[in-house]
Amino acid sequence: AYDEARHYLEDSVVMNMEHGNRRALARAILFLGDVALAQKDYAAARRYYQDSLAIYREFDHRLGVSLTLGGLGDVGVALGEIESARKNFHEAYTMAQIIRDTPLQLWLLTGIASLLAREKDEEHAAELLGMVLNHYATTQETRDKAEIILAHLGEAVHTPALEAALERGKGMANNRNQQRVSPEENRWLPLVT
Repeated sequence: AYDEARHYLEDSVVMNMEHGNRRALARAILFLGDVALAQKDYAAARRYYQDSLAIYREFDHRLGVSLTLGGLGDVGVALGEIESARKNFHEAYTMAQIIRDTPLQLWLLTGIASLLAREKDEEHAAELLGMVLNHYATTQETRDKAEIILAHLGEAVHTPALEAALERGKGMANNRNQQRVSPEENRWLPLVT
C-alpha cells in the first residue's frame, strides 16, 4: 500500500510542479515524507519534510509548517537526534498553539511523549499519553500513535509511578472544559525547549 501511495504522490508532485501549484506541491511532498517515515526511510523522510517545510514557509502556512516540523521531530526521535527533535517539536507545538488547532497539538504531544520515552523520562511520557488517549479531540490517527508509544514503554507502564502518571494525564483530559490545550497547563513544554 505504501508503494502505491508513493507512486500517486510522486505523480502529484510532477503535476503540481507543471501547473505551478506550490501549496498542493508542499502537501504532496509532506505526504511523501509521511510515507517514507512509515517505511523507516528516515533520510528520504527528512529530505521530503525539509522540502515541504521550505515551501510552506514561503506562504507562512502555519498548519503546514507545524505538520512538517512534527514530522522532522519524529525523524529526529527515530534517529536518536534528540536536540534536533526537541527543537522541531517545540517550534511545531508553539505554532499549533498559535493557530489553536487542538487535534494537531495532541498529535504533536504524542511525538513529544516519544521523545521523552527515548530519553528515559517515562513518567512524563506516560502523563502526556494519558492525556492524549483520554482527550475528546484526539483523532484516531493520534490515538493509534499514542498506543504504539505506550506499548513501547512496556512493563515500565505497570509501575505505580507510571500508572499514577497515566491517571494524572487522564484527569487533565477529563477535567478540561475548553476547546484547546492551554499554555498554562503545559508543564512539559519546557522539557522540549
